[in-house]
Amino acid sequence: MIREDLGYPIMITSYSQYMCTQAALNIAAGERYKVVIDELIRFAQGAYGEDSGAPWMDQNLKDKLLANPRAAELAPPAGAAAPPTVQEYRQSLGLDGASDEELLMHTIMQGDQEINAMRAAGPPKQYLGGSQPLETLMETLGKHPGVRYVQVQKGADKVVLRNAAS
Repeated sequence: MIREDLGYPIMITSYSQYMCTQAALNIAAGERYKVVIDELIRFAQGAYGEDSGAPWMDQNLKDKLLANPRAAELAPPAGAAAPPTVQEYRQSLGLDGASDEELLMHTIMQGDQEINAMRAAGPPKQYLGGSQPLETLMETLGKHPGVRYVQVQKGADKVVLRNAAS
């Protein structure tokens, strides 16, 4: 019901956490939205952008949240610039044609030097694991003459690979 009230925001962190916290408060208080978290007020104020769901949230709930005295305390200072749109932010970094992944990398990492160092390091090292095919395991075993065999067992089923090179 909270998700519906909020205009069906996407259920990923942090919105899912806000909804679960608010649901617990609704139960503890014995009344829906009697006690609200700051993030829900910020959500109603539109702080999380158009894609958050705020434009489609229940208008009565939005009015209630914005009338809460805490809303005035959480409101951005008068004259504060609105946060940039994704496109404006992308342009400010000079990444107009860049992919979303590239934009995120430039946002999270500490500038071009760190990104260039990461790229210079090459692809990540691959480790053999349970999700990789048996053929890859066999090829890798052949490259290591010091490994005589590998045994994989699940319950009564067993596979033994012997290294022909040893």
